[in-house]
Amino acid sequence: MNHIDDVIISGGGLVGGSLALALQHSGLAVSLVEQQSTEQKKHSPAGDRVLAIAHGSKTILQQSGLWQTVSDTAEPIQSIQVSDRGFLGKARLNAIDEGVDALGYVVEARQLDLKTAELLQDSTVNVIAPAKIIEHQSQSPEAVTVKIEHADGSHEPRQTRLLIAADGGNSLIRQQLGIHSHQIDYDQTAVITRVHSEIPVDGIAYERFTENGPLAFLPMGRRNYSVVWTLAPATAHAMMQASEQVFTQQLQHAFGFRLGRLTLIDKRYAFPLQLQLSESMIANRIAIIGNAAHQIHPVAGQGFNLGLRDAACLARLLGELDSSNSDPGNTELLTTYSEHRKSDHQRVVDITNSLIWLFSSDWQLLGHTRSLGLMALDRIPWLKHRLAKSAMGL
Repeated sequence: MNHIDDVIISGGGLVGGSLALALQHSGLAVSLVEQQSTEQKKHSPAGDRVLAIAHGSKTILQQSGLWQTVSDTAEPIQSIQVSDRGFLGKARLNAIDEGVDALGYVVEARQLDLKTAELLQDSTVNVIAPAKIIEHQSQSPEAVTVKIEHADGSHEPRQTRLLIAADGGNSLIRQQLGIHSHQIDYDQTAVITRVHSEIPVDGIAYERFTENGPLAFLPMGRRNYSVVWTLAPATAHAMMQASEQVFTQQLQHAFGFRLGRLTLIDKRYAFPLQLQLSESMIANRIAIIGNAAHQIHPVAGQGFNLGLRDAACLARLLGELDSSNSDPGNTELLTTYSEHRKSDHQRVVDITNSLIWLFSSDWQLLGHTRSLGLMALDRIPWLKHRLAKSAMGL
């Protein structure tokens, strides 16, 4: 085992794959270990997810060449309308006011995943798939040794100067390191589906706060929307078991008729919501990114964008290596990565938790206060600008 990679990325999903693409011209020897083959990704249920790509994340994806492959099918969000069911207050954020073409974009995860895999196959990155890292050891100060298990059951040892854990919320690497995660069970479940609207509206995303939880409509074409409906677990279970007619009636009741009558056009999915924030993002010659480092509530639509910013930060630091300090796994680089990302993680978690607390209460007085706050937000340009910048991931 004489060869030593500069970087091995465990996990070739959207965040790990984006990082690999960002490093392809860095001069580093990069290997990517991914559990799924391209064919498996074509049929994976995870590909049905819809991603809200913030304006800042679009810039990150452009730098790796990935955005150019999906831009034609990405649906622009030119306006975000925020409302609180049962109260008059509303706030509207507009791309024109912010001097951008769109506040963000809506992309189907499968499209982004397959284009990532396609670009990686034509890159300088050594893609090892389908395979997974099942063990790692820091046997020397200079490298980490990993054991890769291939689809046929065979094992391959490799060494790397930097191991990056992009292996998801149940990260095996994080668990083997003994790094705990701070967890909060929100006692909420997200119900995901898609609907067709009677009234055609272009480029508007809706965030509607209801007595049961936030309800988001993300545009996917002139009359189609991806729906993320946050509910109490028992209510979510009832909605999953309800007939299509009953489900649509309840959804219509929660959202209203601003888009006319809604028609269900896809299956329903449900998953419990919790916060998971890794207590550390680094170890000896190891960096943790994406869902392996954090999983957050979807209310602010920032989960994937936060992971992309992890990848962009690490790619920038690795790209700045010079001959005087060319070790990609050096302690200074990893410490800098951790310090830069912690503040962003905490900021997003604080915003998310504040929104959940503020809009999950059915206390009438607080409801009127929220309504006044939304009205004020809609009329105070500098405050609206700050919220728009946060939504755009800037």
